[in-house]
Amino acid sequence: MRSAALLVAVFTIVVGIVGLISPDSVTTARGLYFATPVGLYAAGAVRVAMGLVVILGAATSRTPKTLRTLGAVMCMQGLAATLFGPDRARAILEWEAMQGTALLRVGAALAVATGGFLAFAVTGDRCAIELPVAEDDVHGVLIPIGEGVGDFPAAGVTMGGRCCVGGQGEGHAAGEKRGANR
Repeated sequence: MRSAALLVAVFTIVVGIVGLISPDSVTTARGLYFATPVGLYAAGAVRVAMGLVVILGAATSRTPKTLRTLGAVMCMQGLAATLFGPDRARAILEWEAMQGTALLRVGAALAVATGGFLAFAVTGDRCAIELPVAEDDVHGVLIPIGEGVGDFPAAGVTMGGRCCVGGQGEGHAAGEKRGANR
């Protein structure tokens, strides 16, 4: 699913770049698929499929909650287009065209930023924050070192004496006894 989500990201970036360079060509392309109900429904189905790919790929990403939300928004875009119908979609497209290229370029820049974030999120591991840990001599548990134990989530994972918050790495979970995960 990670590679499919990366394809969605690349597609979004490419559409955004084309929109930045030539907003009129993107408007023309959008006008073509708004021209018929079949084209509108096909475009809506593609958006829903892209949203589902993002939702399903979110579990292994750096930011699963954010990607699930982004995927849900993508699905809602596809559903909204089909619910409003071709006439309303054409009216929205005409209104956007009357606003000039600045509005279209803002939308294209948003697409590039969203695609870039999506690519960043799906190409890395969740383990991003490392905190030092120490072993509690009395209880034999690993605890994060910092201003206070309450400052760090208890779900951290140690890797070579470091606590990786929210990570999927191997080692000892903070607060667990040594040997419990081996």
